[in-house]
Amino acid sequence: MLVNNLKETLKKSLRVVITACLSLILFVSVVNSALAITSLPEEGEASLNAIQEKTDRAASQNPYALQERERTRERRNPLNLVQGDADKDKMYNQGQEKDDETITQQIENALENITK
Repeated sequence: MLVNNLKETLKKSLRVVITACLSLILFVSVVNSALAITSLPEEGEASLNAIQEKTDRAASQNPYALQERERTRERRNPLNLVQGDADKDKMYNQGQEKDDETITQQIENALENITK
């Protein structure tokens, strides 16, 4: 009987401790969000001003500067990033086979055959 009373007392005290911990967590989360609201508005404005300054500097620069054009040309030169210019001469070129008919010529020929 003493053991049963002890078990009941431990269960009740454990419930109280768990309830107190959950209440504390809930209270801290509410207080933390309330404290975040009280931050100074100037702090956010300072970071926005820094972003605006970077934007103004980027906008005032010449977008078609010589260096940028050279970088663009260098990026366009390779056929693809992995292969680069390797085997460029082995790739299919439309000018290689003059005897091939274009699609429009094939369609025209097919239409002529149908209308005959």
